Amino acid sequence: MINKPILTSFDDPRMKTATILALFFVGLFLIQGVFLPYWPVWLKSQGLSAGEIGILLSLPNWVRVFADPLIAQRADRTGNRKTPMLWLAGIYVVTVLAFPVS
Repeated sequence: MINKPILTSFDDPRMKTATILALFFVGLFLIQGVFLPYWPVWLKSQGLSAGEIGILLSLPNWVRVFADPLIAQRADRTGNRKTPMLWLAGIYVVTVLAFPVS
């Protein structure tokens, strides 16, 4: 009988990466799910018009349209994909934490 070590799913590097990504997206969508429905209401209470609120809500998507291809091209050219992902995740966290709590 051959004694094989018992491997857990976390011993597989792919599973570890998948778990980290899953936790990141849980945090991302949890924050957005709590924050996004109330942000337009708060912006309206601050005196912004419907058009201005629409621009603010669409701004992240427009930034992504132009920034994502540039970041992806650089990551592909250098072969380093981890560093841009860490930088972008850090920028996102800092941005979310920069909003004042009222």
